[in-house]
Amino acid sequence: STQSTWDFSQMLRVLTKIPKILSSRSFGSHGFLTRDTRFSAVEPYDVEYFKKTLPEKDAVLTEKTLVEKYNEEYTHKYNGLSKCVLRPRTAQEISNILAYCNARKLAVVPQGGRTSLVAGGTSVFDEIVINLEKMNKIYELSPYTGILKLQAGVILENADKYCQDKGFLFPLDLGAKGSCQIGGNLGANAGGLHFIKYGSLHGNTIGMRVVLANGKILDTLDAHRKDNTGYDLKQLFIGAEGTLGIITDAAILCYPKPLSTSVCFLGIPSFDDIKAILIKAKQRFGENLSAIEMMDDQSYELIQRHIKSTRVPIERERYPFYMVIETHHNGPQAESDEKLMSFIETMHEHIPTGILSRDETQRRHIWSTRELIADAFVKEGMTFKYDVSLTVDQFYELVPILRERVGTRAVVGGYGHV
Repeated sequence: STQSTWDFSQMLRVLTKIPKILSSRSFGSHGFLTRDTRFSAVEPYDVEYFKKTLPEKDAVLTEKTLVEKYNEEYTHKYNGLSKCVLRPRTAQEISNILAYCNARKLAVVPQGGRTSLVAGGTSVFDEIVINLEKMNKIYELSPYTGILKLQAGVILENADKYCQDKGFLFPLDLGAKGSCQIGGNLGANAGGLHFIKYGSLHGNTIGMRVVLANGKILDTLDAHRKDNTGYDLKQLFIGAEGTLGIITDAAILCYPKPLSTSVCFLGIPSFDDIKAILIKAKQRFGENLSAIEMMDDQSYELIQRHIKSTRVPIERERYPFYMVIETHHNGPQAESDEKLMSFIETMHEHIPTGILSRDETQRRHIWSTRELIADAFVKEGMTFKYDVSLTVDQFYELVPILRERVGTRAVVGGYGHV
């Protein structure tokens, strides 16, 4: 469309200026960014207030060597300029901080696991960073409802392990699960690898506790799954990136852990084949289809080049595209594997080669190939990641268009959920 053409042209004009813009690797030094003079600068007496409000050791960081890592972001394109990092443990502590900062007109940046690919938790100027890593308590998981209550600083992988030990599965799964935090997942409305089966965080978030900019606490943590009383205010904060308030606690709906999981890795000749496989997989497996992912050859090649710790599933042959399909069943593992293998054989016109996982180790190996794509791009060089949502028919169209316009100036790859 004309609009798409304009967006790409605008993007390319920005890309040509990137080396100059990012020469200092920080936001605030660039001419097109100006600090808002309505905000105050952090003074020594502000730091003293924070230390009284957060009495625990290392809750207030001002030393350059300690603050440095909180000014770094995942892609290494930007450096924040914050000189003060606060690490509260409770919603009340955050309430006290924000009430004070609101009165003093001190700018703040909520920060989670620093896995954002767009520097979402990085300061621009001298904002105070409020990092939630010490808010890592898991309260309870109801065996009756499957609702998990926890603090926003809990690492996703820890939340999932807690659920699995109790026979449940956390609905979200991401490549960054070892570092990302639940609050950041909610703030970004992360979709994840299992979106096709378990849906979005909008649908799986039962309640939350949020501190607003003025320090007031909005508490719907104890809401029931069926709640038809008035406005569903928590939905405003999912995907809001911390702009409306800081999520401190959440209640997430989890699901019974499946008895068996089958995973396959496929080499695919074209994106039309991917679309055909998607349709048939949905028809064949229905609600048992738990994940269906694709990556192009460029993404696959970067994994081979940069992630030496991972051996790719298909080495001898190269294909334009690759897919990962996962199914969850409540029957025997052998029966689950047989169903997936039968599907692969039925779709031989679209699937020239594929590998079915034999055990849990191989399942993890296959998934690591998909999950490490973002790391591979970062290792290739300065990375610009655009997380876009398109219909399946248009899903891959922008990749060849951008490759043509960028030419040899950049590596362009496409991957994601289909």
